[in-house]
Parts: sequence; structure tokens; C-alpha cells
Amino acid sequence: MDENKLDLILSEIGGLRSEVGSLRSEMNDMKSEIKSMRSEFTEKFQKVDDEFRKVHTRFDHNERMIGQLIHMVGEQNKANKEIRAEQNTLEHSVDILNRRQLRMEADIEALKKK
Repeated sequence: MDENKLDLILSEIGGLRSEVGSLRSEMNDMKSEIKSMRSEFTEKFQKVDDEFRKVHTRFDHNERMIGQLIHMVGEQNKANKEIRAEQNTLEHSVDILNRRQLRMEADIEALKKK
């Protein structure tokens, strides 16, 4: 081979080495960016996960409260039925007493007229 060809090949090899070095540098930059993005993603995912846990906890709490309220309403309805039954009994007793009182008044008036 003549010297010009050898110089040309060596020059091309030097250029290729330079390009490979440049590619390695770009790859290292990309790796660094990917690591940074992965770290960001992990951090954001953790925040979302934390918020989800908070929401889930609140949901569970609200669900328990709703259950308690339903139970309380049921107990209140039961108490209202018992009160209504007692009220009906008392109203019936008052009606009976009123009728007896009217009869007694009528009897008293009849006795007075005799």
C-alpha cells in the first residue's frame, strides 16, 4: 500500500474513533437522562400511591360512618314505632276514660232528676 492510502485509512479510523467517542458520550448522557426520568417517575408514582392510600382511608372511614348512620336510623325508626304504639294505646285509654266520664256525668244527671 502506498503511504497516501495508509494516511487516508488512518484518518478515517481516527474519524471513526472520534464518532464512537461522541456516540459513547451521547449514550452516557441518555443513560443519565433515563435515570433522572426514572427517578422522577418513581417519585411521582409514590405521590400518587400516597394520595390513593389517603383517599382509600377516607373512603373506608366514610363507609363506616354511613354504616353507623344506617344503624342509627334503623334504631330511631324502631323507637318511633314503639312510641307510636304506646301513643295509640294511651289514646285508646283516654277515649275509654272519656266515654266513662260521659256515662258517669249522664248517670249523675239522671240521678239528679230523680
